[in-house]
Amino acid sequence: MKKRFLLVSVVFLALTTTSRTGVLFGAPNLQQSDVSVPYAEVLAEALNVRSGPGTEFPPLFTMKRGDGAYVVAVSTDKGWLGILLGEDGKGGCAFISSSKKYVSTSMLPVDDNTYQMWAQGVEDCTGSPPAAPAPAPAPSPQPAPPPCSCSGNLYNCPDFPTHAAAQACYNYCLKQVGYDVHWLDADNDGLACEWNP
Repeated sequence: MKKRFLLVSVVFLALTTTSRTGVLFGAPNLQQSDVSVPYAEVLAEALNVRSGPGTEFPPLFTMKRGDGAYVVAVSTDKGWLGILLGEDGKGGCAFISSSKKYVSTSMLPVDDNTYQMWAQGVEDCTGSPPAAPAPAPAPSPQPAPPPCSCSGNLYNCPDFPTHAAAQACYNYCLKQVGYDVHWLDADNDGLACEWNP
C-alpha cells in the first residue's frame, strides 16, 4: 500500500552521527546561511527506519537517540517523515515515525550546498521539486534623522556648515515647536543664517 506525500518546503537537517548499522548522516557547513530548514533528532532509545510510511513496511535499520536525518517528505496523515540516507543524500529514501515521543524537530540554518542536496532528495523521493525558499525580506527604510534638536536654543549660525543646513533646522523646528527656537532668522525674513555659504 503506497501513501501519498506532501512536500515539505524546508529541510530537516542532520547531525553527523552513525547509526548502529553504520549508515552515516551528513552534517552541513553552517557558517553562511540564507535558508532555515527543519531538523529531526531521534529522542527514543531506538527508532526503526522503514522502507515505507507505515509499520507494514519492513525496517531497514535502527536509529538511536541523538541520530538525525534530512527530511524530504511528510505523509498525508502526517504520521511519517521521509528521510534521505547517506552522507551525500544519495543513499535513497526511508521513513521514520513523526511522533513527538520518538523525534523532535526544530529549524536550523543550512548552506547552499546542503539546500541543493536536500532539494534533489525531495525530487528523488517524491517525484516533485520543492518550492523555492522565500527570499529574505528587504530591510525597512529608516526615517531620516531630524536635522537638529528643537528642545531649546541650542545652535547658532556658525554651528551649521551651510545656509541650507541652517534653513533645514529652522524649517524643522517651525513645524515642531511653532517658532524660531534657535534664533537663526535674526531679521525675520524667513531665511536662516543668510550669510552662511
